[in-house]
Amino acid sequence: MGVDRKIAVMFNKPGVFPGFENVVSAHIQLPLKTAKLLQDNNRDCLVVTTQIPKNQVAPNCFNDISSNSVLFVSDLNKQGERSAALEGQVKGVRFRKFVLNYLQVVWALKKNKINVLQVFGTKKFILLAILYKIFCPSLKLIWTTENKCKKSSKIIELLIDKAVDTIVTTTEYVQSTLGFHKDVRLIRPGVARIFNLDSSATKKRVLFWRDPSVENGADIALKVFKALASKYEDILFTFAVRPHWNTVVSENDCDAENIEYYEYPYKNISLDQLLSESVAVLFPFRELSTNPQLAVIETLNAGVPVICSSVESNAEILRNCNLDFRLFDEVDKYTEELDKVLEKFVSSGEVDQSSIQKLEKFYNWSSYIKQCQDVYQ
Repeated sequence: MGVDRKIAVMFNKPGVFPGFENVVSAHIQLPLKTAKLLQDNNRDCLVVTTQIPKNQVAPNCFNDISSNSVLFVSDLNKQGERSAALEGQVKGVRFRKFVLNYLQVVWALKKNKINVLQVFGTKKFILLAILYKIFCPSLKLIWTTENKCKKSSKIIELLIDKAVDTIVTTTEYVQSTLGFHKDVRLIRPGVARIFNLDSSATKKRVLFWRDPSVENGADIALKVFKALASKYEDILFTFAVRPHWNTVVSENDCDAENIEYYEYPYKNISLDQLLSESVAVLFPFRELSTNPQLAVIETLNAGVPVICSSVESNAEILRNCNLDFRLFDEVDKYTEELDKVLEKFVSSGEVDQSSIQKLEKFYNWSSYIKQCQDVYQ
């Protein structure tokens, strides 16, 4: 009976702006990868997501999913066509769209005889999904969250504990914030993006490749780069960023000759090439947009050393993989550690590339989908 269970994977905001089809955030990557793995394992899986605004397009990872298994429903959020990255988050819902969304999803669940609904998203999103059980009382509801769960009222926690059958988290850190629920499973994902690195490329740069925001510590990276640029004149200190509504570093700030600034879409260079040429990647996060931070895993998987903060699940990633790169929370410490890495590289030409095999034990898709299917039963 369990094998025949029909599964729906649900998330919202699937659109990207033209030119960004391959630059996809974790909230899109993980549910679509889950659906693809289920379909590859001959499981009946429906993808339910919100309509893509007219000024946006579907990311290329949608091409991996059977087109007749995707249902677009009304977008209830006030964000609409506005870009969260370029204009910031717009909070709230549109009541008429909320009602339409609710009716469309309930109809789809009943029409397709869905037994299991796996919802990817925030606490607000799972509270909406709980309402679906009013008309689908036998529905098994699974909530997958990659974000820390902030303290809620006892009533909200009791509601989630009662209505949600299982919570799936991707890190021990997030799991530790969900102690109010009866069944919380830790299921680590695999590596979503595999970089195609050039092993013959000359190592010559240190890279920061995140949005240039306060949360990502772009201002810290700039201070570190400026502190070391004059000492290592043959090293390029590189920002590779996306347009952002609240940037704290711009091209004008990169006034040293060997501090570079690339804004996506990058001209005459790719992220694969930048990583191929990197001695190390600097990630001085103040907080994480998702746990685990996929950029950290993807960089380590590519064999490029990482110097990063110990916030949230970063320490867990490196602890599990038994890696000694590198957890600091002060500008002077980042500078000191990067200085050591560069001194070693300049004197010996050596770059530590030991992370790949260690990552595979903890972050692989075979283990992820097997554990997910165990939860569905």
